[in-house]
Amino acid sequence: ELAAAVVAWLEVQHWDVYQEVQHRQGPVIDIVAVRGMVVWAIEVKRALNLTVLAQAERHMTHMRSVAVPPARRASPERKLCERVARHFLRTGILEIIGDAHGRDIRVAVPAPFLRHSHDAAQLLRQELRPEHKTHAKAGAAGGGFWTPYKQTMVQVRGIVADAGEAGISLSEIMRQVVSGLGQDSGR
Repeated sequence: ELAAAVVAWLEVQHWDVYQEVQHRQGPVIDIVAVRGMVVWAIEVKRALNLTVLAQAERHMTHMRSVAVPPARRASPERKLCERVARHFLRTGILEIIGDAHGRDIRVAVPAPFLRHSHDAAQLLRQELRPEHKTHAKAGAAGGGFWTPYKQTMVQVRGIVADAGEAGISLSEIMRQVVSGLGQDSGR
């Protein structure tokens, strides 16, 4: 529910939004937003703490943020997290305001542009697939993220279905999957 508000907010601003993205067998990123060449990683959590900030800090993208509900009161811990995010980790903080009937996003700490992460951000951008937009919703538990294995299994199912009642050998399936990889790499 919290992530859906962030996704909607990004889409209104014309970002392409990908959800539950695993980058190079690393941790799953809740939301990856792309606009032009800019890549923004956003972790959506129920609370702001140093663990969440450390998770976001690992993402080598042009911008990175955490999206959390606002604090009920301005605690010293919250203020510390905001200072650490801004000055040490160079990570933005988005606050998800409102209730289940209507939410908005407030930028509590703007995400700075991390020019030094350009090459890594472009590698992530190349790994994004259309399935990342629809396969799993950000914040979904249980490993529902899109993987190269799932992509391969979709290809195998399609090859077997195309073969129909005549059937197909495993070696022919492998040949078609491998030849399909060369066509897929241009995305």
